[in-house]
Amino acid sequence: MNQPRILFIQLPVQSHDYHYNFAHVPLASGVLASFLKQHLPDVDIVLPDALLTSSASTSTLINHILHFEPDIVAFGCYLWNIERSLFIARSLRQKGLRALMIAGGPEIHPDHHLLADPDCPFDMLVTGEGEDTLRQIVYAAISEKSDLKKGFFIKSTPVSPAEIPSPYLTGFLSPPLEGSLLIETSRGCPYHCAYCYYHHNVPRIAEFPIDRTVQEIMWARQHNVKEITFADPSFSSRRNLAKLLDVLSELNSDGFFSFSAELNAELCNEELARKLAQAGFKHVEVGLQSTNPATLRAIGRPVKLDAFVRGVKALRKYGISVMVDLIVGLPEETPESFAKAVDFCVTEDLADELSIYPLSILPGTELRNHAAKLGIVYDPVPPYYVRKTPWMDEEAIYQMFRYAEDITGIDYFPPEFPRLHPISGNPLLCVESLTTDDDVTRWCQTIMENPFLGQAVTFKLENEKWWLYQEELSRLLLNLLNRDPFILVSWIIPEETIANVPINMRLKLFETFLGHRSHYKDREWFSTSSSLKSSQVFVQISHQTGLSSTFLWVTPELLSGQHDELWFLTPRLGAAQGDDSSFPEKYILYRSTQLLGISHDVPYRVTFI
Repeated sequence: MNQPRILFIQLPVQSHDYHYNFAHVPLASGVLASFLKQHLPDVDIVLPDALLTSSASTSTLINHILHFEPDIVAFGCYLWNIERSLFIARSLRQKGLRALMIAGGPEIHPDHHLLADPDCPFDMLVTGEGEDTLRQIVYAAISEKSDLKKGFFIKSTPVSPAEIPSPYLTGFLSPPLEGSLLIETSRGCPYHCAYCYYHHNVPRIAEFPIDRTVQEIMWARQHNVKEITFADPSFSSRRNLAKLLDVLSELNSDGFFSFSAELNAELCNEELARKLAQAGFKHVEVGLQSTNPATLRAIGRPVKLDAFVRGVKALRKYGISVMVDLIVGLPEETPESFAKAVDFCVTEDLADELSIYPLSILPGTELRNHAAKLGIVYDPVPPYYVRKTPWMDEEAIYQMFRYAEDITGIDYFPPEFPRLHPISGNPLLCVESLTTDDDVTRWCQTIMENPFLGQAVTFKLENEKWWLYQEELSRLLLNLLNRDPFILVSWIIPEETIANVPINMRLKLFETFLGHRSHYKDREWFSTSSSLKSSQVFVQISHQTGLSSTFLWVTPELLSGQHDELWFLTPRLGAAQGDDSSFPEKYILYRSTQLLGISHDVPYRVTFI
């Protein structure tokens, strides 16, 4: 093989509103590309256009990759993209691409049933930090060495962070379209939590040179990037932290930057909190996970609650917003003990935001290895959510989220309101309106023929007679999902177009548009709103003023009677966030219940958009 062309693919979390897509930073791909270019400068390295990679549909991405004619494709695999990455790799094989396909990232582990499939399209699977291993693979491919064995897991050997160039300074990464820039100042984690695999790969802290961090932050200023998130697993555990904070304070003396990081609250005292605030830290995330001593012992995570409380209060004293994490479904955690943890955080006023996560039984972790012995049942597909434990059944896990919402006032499973307008300056189709002037059959055909579909599409059914074409629209949805099983679909239906449709037909139309499939976004079985998020239906109800609209979120749970709560998305109209007293016109509630054929006396929630 002559100097090969290497293409890096690291897919984002998908979202209907494109928020996660625009905030996507393929940091791992950028770092690997920078290291590889340093050692093999003649190699042709391609990181596809950031907007296209983050926002294009799977089918569009496949065609884009084929256009580059790569010799090697390197996939960065995570919980949220492993299935989509596998689909892309298989499709490339089926279309005749003979490139060497390499997969790395946190999802690559021998204890992964998707990778054990004989049909797995990846040639090489790299576990751990991949910089030097990728260099060796590419060098062997160039040299056409016979010892380049395919189909094996390769344990990567870490290199010193001092040897790794910055992906920003080398030009491989650009600022994100939205959100924060990600910067590593260290790798490694000193903790050994049973639910986490990271410490197996990088058990010791290794710092990047402070000079490199300085240059990256100066680069961010030059590119007018004001938000920076430090991606260190435990920012407060790094050595020479005080020195780094002093440097950050000098660089941010004018308050240009807003920094955030994940850290251990037990390590925070008044002096450290003051230094963090002086440097420009506005937000930190701290993991409490549980307050139950038996649970903390079972997961290997000792917590000194007094020190934790002091640390959080010191951070908040200096104006730093704190997010505290709790995990539902851990070993030895009962409904009573979890509720006690929620109460503890609220009573002690510990969090600006209390984040509640379900336990994921990740490949390679102690909990995965001992799940059967512990009696833990979990979903076999990513993100491997816990289903039940000897201490909590499914109903109890669901009720814990309900309890947390009642206590905190936080909606943990809000709808993602889709885009209603195209992406400016981008050819991707993400919004399409069916108007009275459109031939429905031709309209559907045009969408299917479009080579530039976005990863999420919104169909606005403005044709007053659209419901007469349910067969054509159902076929469109089916064809879309056959072509790209990962595409997100939202339907916006003006209320006046279906108000006179018989109720049974109306509900049947909603059910058709909410067709179920196996999608990463549809696995939150414990959701208090809806577990179906890959497909969404919103009924648009105009206000009496005619100046704006409220959108009713129609879910399968609502249609089946499993939930009786309505959820509205409505313009803020100058109201304070979260104040549902500003719900614009009460007759909308009446019209919504009429539309669904349910009682007028129902609870409802409001999200402001």
